[in-house]
Amino acid sequence: KDPIWQSSFKRVFSSFGHPSDFALYIIIVFFPFISFVHCDGRCNKRRGFLYLFIVALALFGLFLAKSRGAILGLVIGISFYSLLSGIFLKKKWAFYVAAILPVITVLMIILLNIFSGASLIKNNYFLRRAIFQGEELRSIETRLAIWKGGLEMIEDKLFFGRGLETFPLAFSKYAGPKIKELESTNSLPDKAHNSFIETAANTGLVGLMFYLFAIFSVFKLALGVVGRAVRAKKIEIIGILSSFVAFLTANMFGFSTTVHLVITAFLLANLSFLLSGKSATKIIRVGRLGKVFAISMVAIFVVLNITFQNIFYLWADNYALKGLKALKEDKANEVVKNLSYANLLQPNQSYYNYLLA
Repeated sequence: KDPIWQSSFKRVFSSFGHPSDFALYIIIVFFPFISFVHCDGRCNKRRGFLYLFIVALALFGLFLAKSRGAILGLVIGISFYSLLSGIFLKKKWAFYVAAILPVITVLMIILLNIFSGASLIKNNYFLRRAIFQGEELRSIETRLAIWKGGLEMIEDKLFFGRGLETFPLAFSKYAGPKIKELESTNSLPDKAHNSFIETAANTGLVGLMFYLFAIFSVFKLALGVVGRAVRAKKIEIIGILSSFVAFLTANMFGFSTTVHLVITAFLLANLSFLLSGKSATKIIRVGRLGKVFAISMVAIFVVLNITFQNIFYLWADNYALKGLKALKEDKANEVVKNLSYANLLQPNQSYYNYLLA
């Protein structure tokens, strides 16, 4: 029996449109919480355990989302976090983590592909995601075909591209036969699934150079400050930079949505605040009653958000899964009943409306 949190295609995505979007969100916020554990775990055990619990939930969510790009981003992000911890926090063990973790990941992928016929691997969808066969191979082949078309787009308008957000408009001309074989010709990809290729296709090499220069400037400025910062501040900066590394790595195989860019902007603002020496401060006095009111409002918002944007989605998707199973069994009444419940719980989810129609 499929668990309630599992979507009809064996990957969860919460209130996001796709599991990869959900997984990208997780790895962006993962490293700031790692830095909180690293920093507060020593001086505040209760808070440290709370942050550790949040980190564990994030890893569980990533496991359920099963996004290979995000998992790779997580591995590279952890290695980067460990490397900076070794350099700036003088932790020798961190150098070993930074060096060994990517090697272990590569070896695991090789072993899973060698023993791909084993029942343990065949019956575990998470492990099958690392196998370069069938549907998993098709996903990789599709990306390679998209990148090939993207590079041809760049070649045609090498220096200045076609303008911002023009990739989905222009790509149909460069969608070769391989993409049309792998994907529906009525729904060609509207993203390059690689932020660097898409940036160059939209804005040319000039735009790509500005993009790379902006990334380089952020890291150069931050690494210049972290060496002389106090320990707590070092850990915060390392956490934010690791989030950026994980984000950029995952985006070499996917793309961002608005929510990812908003959270990244918040992290960038926090990094700017840390690099400024925390000089942009202002004490806001609201009184005891105002503090209780503010905390209550945040708590209500969080509870309602979890209820409507997470619990209801899981509940609705479970009904959708029952509806699809009933469809295979030609039980028309059960199909309509379950998909109607799914649509009732999440009326704005177009997928449920499509199935019901």
